[in-house]
Amino acid sequence: MGTKKMEKKVKEKETSNEIKRKYIKLKKEVNQHNKLYYQDNKPKISDVEYDKIWKKLKEIEIKYPNLKTTDSPISKVGYSPSKNLKKIKHSTPMLSLDNAMEKNDIINFMEKTKRYLNDKSKFIQLIAEPKIDGLSIALRYENGKFTLGATRGDGTIGEDVTINVSMMNDVPKEIPQLSKIDIFELRGEIYMEKEDFLNLNNIRKKNGESIFANPRNAAAGSLRQLNKEIVKERNLRFFAYTYCELSKEIKFETQNQFLEKINNYGFRINSRFKICNNINDTENFYNKILKARDTLKYNIDGIVYKINNFYIQRRLGLVGRAPRWAIARKFPAEQVRTTIKNITIQVGRTGTLTPVAELEPVIVGGVKVSRVSLHNQDEIERKDIRIGDTIELQRAGDVIPQVISVDKNKRNKNAKKFLIPSVCPCCKSKTYKKKDEVAVRCSGGLSMCEAQQLGSLKYFVSRDAFNIEGLGGKNLKKFWKEGFIKYPYDIFYLDKYKNKIIYKEGFGEKSYLNLINSINSIKTIS
Repeated sequence: MGTKKMEKKVKEKETSNEIKRKYIKLKKEVNQHNKLYYQDNKPKISDVEYDKIWKKLKEIEIKYPNLKTTDSPISKVGYSPSKNLKKIKHSTPMLSLDNAMEKNDIINFMEKTKRYLNDKSKFIQLIAEPKIDGLSIALRYENGKFTLGATRGDGTIGEDVTINVSMMNDVPKEIPQLSKIDIFELRGEIYMEKEDFLNLNNIRKKNGESIFANPRNAAAGSLRQLNKEIVKERNLRFFAYTYCELSKEIKFETQNQFLEKINNYGFRINSRFKICNNINDTENFYNKILKARDTLKYNIDGIVYKINNFYIQRRLGLVGRAPRWAIARKFPAEQVRTTIKNITIQVGRTGTLTPVAELEPVIVGGVKVSRVSLHNQDEIERKDIRIGDTIELQRAGDVIPQVISVDKNKRNKNAKKFLIPSVCPCCKSKTYKKKDEVAVRCSGGLSMCEAQQLGSLKYFVSRDAFNIEGLGGKNLKKFWKEGFIKYPYDIFYLDKYKNKIIYKEGFGEKSYLNLINSINSIKTIS
C-alpha cells in the first residue's frame, strides 16, 4: 500500500512539472508573438493560431491559479511601447476585447451578460460594427483643439505620436462644437487602405527596400516614423469608434447616437454598423460583412458587438483586460482561388532547396500574391500539388501565403507529379537529404553555390542580423555581381571600391559615406 502511495505521489509530481513546463513554454510563446505583432509589426502566425495558444495559457491559469505570475500576458494588453518614442500614460486603460469564434459564443456572451445584470428580457440591444484591422489610437482635444495622440502600447502606457497624427487629413485639428469642453478624448483605429498599401510596397520594392507584410503593419510602421513628412506621404486613415475622458457631459445615450454626433463634429466613422435586436440580426450582419469583405477599401478581421446603451455598459464595467459589454467575433482567414503556372526551386543561404509555386497573381487580404512556398517534397506529396492545378490559397494571419487545398476535379489528366531535382539548379552540385529530415540540400556549399553566397549576404545585412543600412536589395546584388562582395567579411573592405561605387546609379559621395558609416558602426559588437 505504501509503495502504491509513493508511486502516485511521484506521478503527481511528474504531472505537475509537465504542466509547469507547458505553462512557461506557452507564456514565452504568447509574449514573443505579442512583441512581433505590437512592437515589431512582423507577425509570424495567424490570429487564429495566436488565439489558440492564448486560450491554452488562460485555461492552465484558471485550472492551476498557483502557476500564474504577475507578468502573465493573459492580464495584459498589447506590448511595451517603443524606446524611440516618448511615453504617455493613458487617462484610462486602452483595453482589448474577448474573442468569439462562432455564433454560440455570441449567445453565451449574451446569456452571461443577462445573468450579471439579473436581466430577464430575451435580448439586450447590441450594436455591431466591422472590426478594422489597424492600430488603436487615443486622441485628446482641449477646448476643441487637438493636443495629443497616443498609441495603445501596453494598455496603460502608450507612445506619443501627436506630431505624426497631426499630419493626417482624417483627424480634425479643431472642433468648434467642443470649444467649451475642457477635455474630450476619442478612441479609434488608424489604418491604411488596400490601394495605398499596394502602391507603398511597389515603391519600396523598386527602391530595394523591404516590403510590409500587410496594411496593418504598414500603418503601424508609418505612424511610428520619426519623420512626420513620411506619415503625410503615406495617407493614413482614421475611424473613430468610442470616447473615453469627458470633462463635461455631452448628450448621447447609445453608441449609435454617439457615432452620429462625432460624425457631425467632422470625425470619420464606419457607417456600416447595425443595430441588433435578436441573435439572428447578429448572425445576418456577420455573414453580410464577411461576404462584402473583399469589396471594401480597407482590411477588416471580424465584427465587434457592443451593448448599445452606455448606462448598461457602465453597469457591466470591466473584467481583467477586457470590458464585459463587448466581444469581437473573428473572421476566418480570407481564402481565394488561383492556378499554379509553374513550380520553381529556390536555394537558401543554408543550401536548402525550397519548391515555390509561381501563381496566376491574385489579391488576398489587400496584398498581391504571385508566389507561395510549397516548403518541401513531403508537403507537395501530402497535398498532391502539381503544375496547372487550381488551388485554394490563404495568407496565414494575413502574413504568409499558404496552399490550403487542391481542386482535383479541375486537374489536367496529363499533370505529372513534381520532384525536387537531384542536382542544385544554381551550381549543379548533387543534392542530398539527411535521415529523419524533410529538407533537400545542395552539397556545393558557399564556395561553389552563388545562391548560398547571396542568401548569406542578404541575411548578414538584414535587420535580423547586422542591420546595415544602404546595403539591402538591389545594392547588395549589384555589388555581388560586380565582385565587390562574395563573402560577408568582404563587406568590411568595400572602401577599396569607393571610386567605382560613387559613380553607380543611385549612389554618390553622400550615399557612399552613409553606407561606410553604417558598416563601421557594427565593426565592434558590444
